[in-house]
Amino acid sequence: MNNAIVLELRNPSDEVHTFRFGEGARIGRLPSNGNIVHNAETITFSVPAQSSRWVAFSSTGELVTPHSIDDIQATTTNRIIADEGNTTYVPLPAHWVTANLEDARDAFTHACRSSIQGVHEDHNLGIGGYALMATFSRLRSERTGQCGVYSPNALGFEYDNNTDSLHNHLLNGNLVMDEAYGSGFDSSDSIRLELSNTTDRNIRLCMAPGTAFEQRDRHAQNQQNVVLRDEVEVTILPGESATITAHGMCANRTGASPDGHLLATPFRLMNASNFMGRDGQEQRDLWARTDTTNPHRGRM
Repeated sequence: MNNAIVLELRNPSDEVHTFRFGEGARIGRLPSNGNIVHNAETITFSVPAQSSRWVAFSSTGELVTPHSIDDIQATTTNRIIADEGNTTYVPLPAHWVTANLEDARDAFTHACRSSIQGVHEDHNLGIGGYALMATFSRLRSERTGQCGVYSPNALGFEYDNNTDSLHNHLLNGNLVMDEAYGSGFDSSDSIRLELSNTTDRNIRLCMAPGTAFEQRDRHAQNQQNVVLRDEVEVTILPGESATITAHGMCANRTGASPDGHLLATPFRLMNASNFMGRDGQEQRDLWARTDTTNPHRGRM
């Protein structure tokens, strides 16, 4: 670590605190030669109440420590539009983060349905999205102590408006989801989709890296959500069916391994290829982005 600067960010207060380093700000001196290091770009870190966090910068001021979704700064609002692209959150009662787990799950799911507009949920079509947002909002709330329903962008996701996406094809009746199953993680066949083209034309399906699936069944709420590691692109002919196996990654470190039915969501993890770009480290790096390595971990 002689060519890096390591800082301890301490928060002795009773509320989550945000540390901000502006572009060009002086970080410190390198232990190896005493050279002054300036921050390469503006960046923020979120530190839960009465805790500390270590962060590291390279000799050129680049961030070395993984930046998690908890570091995304969100402003308060009273309504979230799923595809607006804002980083906002609707505040919720603080005691929800310490409530009985079943009660907390139900409360956040209900709050997401009330607070987030523009998510089409239909289990008969195989589409969802609220459960994903509820789980990620609750976990972020439990980790940081800032309780609320968070917008997709504040959770590191974006709304996928691609007309060839799986969610769009299912929503518009171009494809029928006969089966969607998640089994295991970080393997080439951990996602299995059985799809039928009931139209009279070719249907091109393109699923981008980071495309998110949620658990369909209530009894599987302790299981992790799943995101796609690699792009999948296929064409399904008129009246034909296709079975697609894909490389799925676990999205929530503290949950059980997926083993159940899935729903397609309209969300995909932003910059997924970058976060899962190191060969052999894809799952670890993904968790570093979507979860946390500090002691404040949420409950699945």
